[in-house]
Amino acid sequence: MTHLLPLCSLRQAPKGSKAPGPTWGARLSQHFAHPYISLLAAICGGLVLFESIYSLVTVPFGAFDLMLLAARITAVVVFVVRPTAGAWLIIACVFLDSLTPSPTPVTMLLTSLVATATQGFVNKAVGGAYSLLLISVLTISLSVGFASEMTSGGIISFAVFTVIAYGIGILTNLSTRHRVQEQQNLLLLHNALIAQRLHDYTTNDMNNIIMLVDLAQGGSAEHDPAETLQLIRDNAVNALAQTRQAILTLRSDQAGHPQNEWPDAAGIASSGLTDQLTQLIDEQQEVLDSLGFQGTVLMPVPMPDAQQDRSQLIEDLVKELFGNIAHHAVPAGGYTMTIGANDEDCEISLSDIPLHGGESAGLGTGMASYRTAIGAIGGSWSVEENEHSWTLSARIPWSPLG
Repeated sequence: MTHLLPLCSLRQAPKGSKAPGPTWGARLSQHFAHPYISLLAAICGGLVLFESIYSLVTVPFGAFDLMLLAARITAVVVFVVRPTAGAWLIIACVFLDSLTPSPTPVTMLLTSLVATATQGFVNKAVGGAYSLLLISVLTISLSVGFASEMTSGGIISFAVFTVIAYGIGILTNLSTRHRVQEQQNLLLLHNALIAQRLHDYTTNDMNNIIMLVDLAQGGSAEHDPAETLQLIRDNAVNALAQTRQAILTLRSDQAGHPQNEWPDAAGIASSGLTDQLTQLIDEQQEVLDSLGFQGTVLMPVPMPDAQQDRSQLIEDLVKELFGNIAHHAVPAGGYTMTIGANDEDCEISLSDIPLHGGESAGLGTGMASYRTAIGAIGGSWSVEENEHSWTLSARIPWSPLG
C-alpha cells in the first residue's frame, strides 16, 4: 500500500470536483482596498443620504443646500471606494456644513468619526493629524457661531469621541497585524511540517531504493530479483506520491485555495492506529529483510483510540526509526523495537548496534525534530549509546478526547 502524505489530514479532491472559488471577502478585496471599512462607510453614507433628504423635504432649502448635499454624496462615494482619500473629503464637507446656518447632519458627524478611525487604522501619524484637524475645524466653526451642535460642551464631547475613534483605529490595526502574523506563522509551520514529512518519508524511501539497488547489483543468490525490484518500485511510488502531494499542497496554498483547512487536531479522533502501525511495520520489515536485517518488532496490545496529531506522530516516529535502522545500524547485529500503550501514554523503544558506534548514530535532524516535538507535548525522550549498542526510549502521552 502506498502511503499518501498524511500532513494535517490533507486529501486530494475527488476527480471531477472543482477547486473552491474565492470567498466573498476575497471578491470584495479585488474591488475595494479595505472591504470592511468600505462596507461601514456605505452604511454611514446611506444614513447621511437619508437624513439629508429628510431635512430638505421638511424645511425650506436653497441652491446652497443642494450643493452641500451633492458634496456629501460625492465625499461618501469616494469614502466607500477609497477610504483614505474619501476621509479628507468627509472632513471638508463637515467644515462646509459647520460654516453655514443649516445644522450639520448628525450622521455626517458620525461618518467623520468613522473616517477618523479609518485614518488611525491605515496610518497612526496621519490619523493623529486628521483627529487634530477635525477638532480644530469644529472649534473654529464654533467661534463663528454657526455650529450650534457644538455648543454647551458639545465640542468637548465630540473631541473625546474623536480621540476614542482614533484609538479604535490604532487598536484595530494592531489586532489585524497580530492576526496576519499568526497566519504567517501557521504558514511557516505548515511548510516546515511538509519539509519534515518529506524528510521522514521521501528521503527514507529514496535511501531504501539506493540500498535495494546496491543489493540487486550485488547479484546475491539469497534474494529474489523480482521481489527486490517490486520493493524498489513500491518505495519509488511511495516517494513520488509524497512529493506530488507536497507540491499540490504548496500550489493550492499559494493560489489561495487550500485543499483542506488547517484542522483542529485536538478534536479529531482516529480509531485505526493499530491497523496503520501493523501495515507500516509489515512494509518496513519486508524492506529490512531484503537488506539483510534480522530483527523483532513487538506490539503486544492494540493501540487505543487517539487524537489525530498523536496517532500521526507515532506513525511518523516509527517510520523514522525504521529508516534509521536501515541507514545507521549493523545489519548482522539485529534490532528490537517495542511499541506499547497504556491509558496514559504510548511507549516506543528501539535497540540496535550502530555502524560506527559512539557517534550519535541515528540522531540527525529527523530524530532531533521528534525529540523536540515529543518534549513539547509533555513526553520524554532518552538515548543510551556506546560502541556496541544504541537504545532509544520515547514516551508519547495521549491527549484527552475532548
